[in-house]
Amino acid sequence: MDGKPFPLGSRTATVPPGEHSVTLSAPGYPGDSTRLEVAPAQRAQWLVTYNGPGGQPDPAEEPPPKADSQAAPKVLAQPPRMPAQPARPGAAPAATARPAAPSAASAADAAVDAGARALIQAYTRAINARDLKQLRALYPGMPPDQERQWRDLFRDEVKDLSASVGDVRIVPGGAPQADFSLALTFRPQGSKPQTFRLSNHATLRPAGAGWQFERLDQKGQ
Repeated sequence: MDGKPFPLGSRTATVPPGEHSVTLSAPGYPGDSTRLEVAPAQRAQWLVTYNGPGGQPDPAEEPPPKADSQAAPKVLAQPPRMPAQPARPGAAPAATARPAAPSAASAADAAVDAGARALIQAYTRAINARDLKQLRALYPGMPPDQERQWRDLFRDEVKDLSASVGDVRIVPGGAPQADFSLALTFRPQGSKPQTFRLSNHATLRPAGAGWQFERLDQKGQ
């Protein structure tokens, strides 16, 4: 093989991947040669049937497929495919990767976000309903000056009061906080409609099944 003799009696050899030249010869037999392509970690075979001396079939070999043939054709076997690794008996099937479940922290943050937004919406509805009692329930620690301002705005002389919320941002944490804006539209008696904007920064706390404002700082814009 590749110009080097096989050890006596050997029929296999280990060679590096690539193309190799193989020559076969024996006293009284015609010589032959071929080239084999060997893939990495695979085997290649060269199967040859010879006629014996004088053109008669060698009794140690299989007869040729055709009576008038001098020699059976050479067969270059395809390198065998490496079989797949069989599963061990009783082994569990490979698990299919699944999306990671949301962490407990992210689920808790989502619950705080939803509760805080619900509180802000309830606060806005109480303003539109001119319900000072509900405002105090949502913000039990409301300072007297804020309560007085809402009371003045809820007087009958103030017409067409409407509040809308916007720019909500919730910051979860040990003491969740929220920033939001309120647009207040109203018409004082005998005057044109006016719009007043409030910037709010709130600290929240859980209360029963919902949330309350622990502190609510308001600033006119």
